Amino acid sequence: MAKKARTSVRRERFLPYAHARNALVLHIGEILGDDAVPDRTRHLVELDQSEWDQVELPCTVTSPPLEVFPEDERRQPPGKGLISLRCEATRWRRAVACNPDGTAKVVLRRADVWGTVELKPLWIRTLTRDPIPGYAHVAGAKLAEGRAWSVRVDRQRDAAGRFLDTRYQRFSEDVELAVHADTLFRLQLGDQPILWINADHERVQRALDDRGTRGPRARVRDAVFDLIAQSVWTQLFVQAATDLAAGEGLVWGWEHSVLRELLPSLSTKRTHAARMEALEERLSRDELPDVLVELASVLQRRHQLAQHLTKLAEEACT
Repeated sequence: MAKKARTSVRRERFLPYAHARNALVLHIGEILGDDAVPDRTRHLVELDQSEWDQVELPCTVTSPPLEVFPEDERRQPPGKGLISLRCEATRWRRAVACNPDGTAKVVLRRADVWGTVELKPLWIRTLTRDPIPGYAHVAGAKLAEGRAWSVRVDRQRDAAGRFLDTRYQRFSEDVELAVHADTLFRLQLGDQPILWINADHERVQRALDDRGTRGPRARVRDAVFDLIAQSVWTQLFVQAATDLAAGEGLVWGWEHSVLRELLPSLSTKRTHAARMEALEERLSRDELPDVLVELASVLQRRHQLAQHLTKLAEEACT
């Protein structure tokens, strides 16, 4: 899913002026007060494995292309960088202004946040001027943005197992996920699978974050996680089976974990090696559709889908 950042300027559908949507890059340096190492490939900082009350994130935001400013402003562009902070679980919002050199210090207090905090780089105008067609002219207008980072404060309940990275994100505001803005979740496959859950559906997210064991939200939470898990496990299995059928071995490390987890329920063989061999034989006979039918029943039983939906129906109809 990750794409190389582009610095070209284009007109946005809802912004009638020059705006660089994917031009900024947010860098996070060594974290003070914690030994977490920023994962620049996944744009992720994991703080859920240690105890902390406050953490400082040294950040740098790159400058936007000069083309977002009128020609007469490009020698001294009237703009500044910002880092937008948002925690969906606690409804916490902040904006940290960058220094003239693009640096900033983001401070997170443990008492303010839960789940995941999003850090998104922005660039805004700092001066209001007479309008010029095609350019923003009001102070505070957003001129550029870039890919967000996720700071994981608490590990979310995992819908598909220990090897899956689960994150909340507003699809409508993400450059690469916006095309899926009308969906609830999307699985990104690769070396480290990522399950993106669409935070635009706020009521669903609040139910997913609920920690209770009774009541409508708990029932919705269990049912939704079951439905997500059904799809996610199937997608992971299909990818592993496809690579296995290619005859060159599994590609990703997580594929081994997926097959070790699921094959005992799909085969009567006593060892993992024998189960793998049996699966390869079925795939060579083009029996993947039959295997998926069996897998659907296995996953429904594993996640107690019928029981959870029954409880939800009872809560909703009484």
